[in-house]
Amino acid sequence: MFKKVLVGVAVLVSYAVCKAENPLSFYSDNVASVGVVVYDLENKSEVYNYNGNLSLTPASTMKLVSSAAALSLYPADYQYETPAYIDGKIDKGTVFGDIVIKGSGDPTLYSRHFPDNQTFIEDITSSLKDLGVKRISGNIVVDNGDQQNVGKLGTWEIEDGYYEYGTGWYPFNYRDNVFRLNPNLMTAVPQNINLENIVTEVDGKLYLIQSFGNSYNEITGIQSFRDDSTIKLPNPYPSDLFIADLTSTISDSGIEFVNDEENYDTETVQSDSIPLASYYSPALKAIITDLMHRSDNMMAESTLRLLAPGLSLDDALRAEKDLYDSKGIPTDLYTIRDGSGLSRGNAVSPEFFIKVLTSMSDNEDFVDVFPRAGVDGTVCSLFKGTPLEGRAALKSGSMSGVRCYAGYILNDDDEPKYAVAIMVNNFKCKVSEINKSIQDFLLEYCCE
Repeated sequence: MFKKVLVGVAVLVSYAVCKAENPLSFYSDNVASVGVVVYDLENKSEVYNYNGNLSLTPASTMKLVSSAAALSLYPADYQYETPAYIDGKIDKGTVFGDIVIKGSGDPTLYSRHFPDNQTFIEDITSSLKDLGVKRISGNIVVDNGDQQNVGKLGTWEIEDGYYEYGTGWYPFNYRDNVFRLNPNLMTAVPQNINLENIVTEVDGKLYLIQSFGNSYNEITGIQSFRDDSTIKLPNPYPSDLFIADLTSTISDSGIEFVNDEENYDTETVQSDSIPLASYYSPALKAIITDLMHRSDNMMAESTLRLLAPGLSLDDALRAEKDLYDSKGIPTDLYTIRDGSGLSRGNAVSPEFFIKVLTSMSDNEDFVDVFPRAGVDGTVCSLFKGTPLEGRAALKSGSMSGVRCYAGYILNDDDEPKYAVAIMVNNFKCKVSEINKSIQDFLLEYCCE
């Protein structure tokens, strides 16, 4: 049962602010940076504020900021569309021109997290067969327009790019932008991965090439790998893998790739755009729910970039800033480098999170995307066996020395009762100790 904080709230706020005491108790709490804000959404009043305006590293709690922005600008059922078409003509069974796939920034194409309806390659091939195509005199091209490949952001730490969670976002994403490498046999899954562009050997050591050659990570521990062992690594060339897979499927269907342009007067036939197939992503709400539950960085970056389609990261961040300014939530005092929170350069306050959460508290779709403490997502082991289990809808954020939670405490009708933001930086204790202290605090101020 949740408290009804009414007459006593003014006294409580006064006590919390005047005393200015850290409400969390853990080893190193005297040197850690802590900010805590609890806001009663029903009574529109602050319940607790300790260092609420302190800028702190948010880690993955930043994902709720980019998710809120996307669900403010787009309907929950919005879908990315990735179309494929022939840029050319078909004459006597031969395509004279290119097969073009238009990158949309969709993060879900052949994603293992969304296994349904992943038939885009097969649909393109079937469409070519239906059009009577027997030969292709041209190339398969992924068209990203003027948008540059981004990949791993420069504000992320180099080491992050070695792990699956640090894989980058691109205007065209495929198979979650990851692959498996057997470093002993130098084979990969999927097999069409071009390892020469991704892995290099120097003085007997293997290195992963990131972000189009801008940085390297050593692939360590190879000596201890069994012959059948594999390691999951980021793929900085997802469009190349898609082109290779599509080429293989088209060829296996009996369609040849040829070069007959010398026997064909291209000037006498006007080029055309012939639709082949389109891939439609799952609904935006489903994508954001997945990224919030698993804390998927690549999908979070795609959500941020949806705020300025086809434009740069700076344009997307500017669009996010403009959106929050229009809501009366200025971002001028904060530093926001990305949409995922992987950058340690991000710095926002608990009060900023509370304002975002308050502005979105009536948006049922946004409230629904949060994982529930003790139930699922990255907070599945949090607050189990307490009144907060299933009632705390929170996004977690963690990296070395950082532990943050932001979201809602729900009432018995599953509606937001409190907005909460708890941020801890530079601690020197076990995370479990911090979590226990947060649990005790929320039980005292948000539950009976």
